This record gives sequence, structure tokens and C-alpha cells, in this order.
Amino acid sequence: MKIKLENCNKTYIKNGIKNHVLKDLSYEFEPSTFYAIMGESGSGKSTLINILAGLLKFDTGNLKFNNKIYHGDVEFSKLRLRSIGLVYQSYLLNEQMTAIENVMLPLYLNNDLAKKEKILLSQEKLKIVGLSNKVEHFPKELSGGEQQRVAVARALINNPEIILADEPTGNLDIKNEKDIFEMLKKESIEGKCVIVVSHNPFIKKYADKLLILENGELYEK
Repeated sequence: MKIKLENCNKTYIKNGIKNHVLKDLSYEFEPSTFYAIMGESGSGKSTLINILAGLLKFDTGNLKFNNKIYHGDVEFSKLRLRSIGLVYQSYLLNEQMTAIENVMLPLYLNNDLAKKEKILLSQEKLKIVGLSNKVEHFPKELSGGEQQRVAVARALINNPEIILADEPTGNLDIKNEKDIFEMLKKESIEGKCVIVVSHNPFIKKYADKLLILENGELYEK
């Protein structure tokens, strides 16, 4: 699935001061590609990821998925559930749920699958991220790297065409960092559009395209 930004603008106002984080930004993201987005703190990287995920609205411009504009929160929510996987630095796991229950969360709205199928699919994704022995563990019983792998498995559970990750390795050590980047790279090789925001220069090793967000503009380096 292609994502196309057309002349997108986003401005924040704080204490009467305007901050134009996106200025007439236009760019097209393609399938089977790993995009790394880098930039200074406060440059708007997280804003961009949240706009692509439909969690934040831009001021003006267009956002298209396969040349279609999705209107309204309900329509975009259906797109996000079906076609977009999200991974954040803070994991965003439910502390009251086990690893497998967290992974299964996006499937609760999928009425096409029986409960047994949802469990088997969630077990499969946890096996892929190397956590088949931790399915019944709660987040507090997992290391930071393991929690992030649960978050990755959850993002992959619906086999999305697009994966968006905002600083997915910011809290991890070098080994877990490498594991996460390699998992995301594998997904791009298998046909997904993978867009990762990171301040870590190590990501350049995996990126097919390195993008810099600076002064509200996005450009390839």
C-alpha cells in the first residue's frame, strides 16, 4: 500500500509562538521499502508518524492511501485496524493482560476469526519474535526488550501493509535494538511499507531510504 502526503501543514501554538513542524510537506512512501526518518528533537518526527497513523490531524493538505482519502475517525479507524501496525517506544502494553492477550487485542474486533484461531495466530506471532516461552507472562515480568517484542508482535497480528514505528528501540540495549530493526527489515523485504522514526544512527544500516525532517521539510539524504 502506498502512502502519499500532499502539501501537508501542521502548526503548534505555544505561548503565542507558532511552530511550523510540517510545511507544505509532500512525499510518497512505497511498499517493500524500509524508511528511516531522522531529525533533531522537536522537529516533528512523532507528529508525522501520528498523522500517518490517523491519530493526529494536519491543518491543511491531503493524505492518501493507494490514492484514496479516508474521511472521518470511523473510516480511518477501520483502515488502521486492517492495514496499519503501530510500534511505540513506550510499548503501550496493558499491564493487566498477559503477553498473548496483549498481542491478541487487535483481533478482538475481527469477527471473521474464531477464538481458537485468534489464540493460535497470537502464539505464532510471539514465536516469530522469540517469545513462545513467555506467552502467559505479564508485562512487569518481562524485560524492556521482551516488552517491545510483544509490541512488535501485536503490530504484526493483522498482517498490516504498513508498519509505523516511533523510536521503537529508544529504551533498549544494543542486542535488543538490533533484533527489533532486523524484524522490521524482514517485514519490508516481505512487501510491507515500514516507516521508522529513530535518533539512532545504527538504523542507517537497515534503511532503504534515509529521510531527514528539518525545518518542516522532509528530504532524502
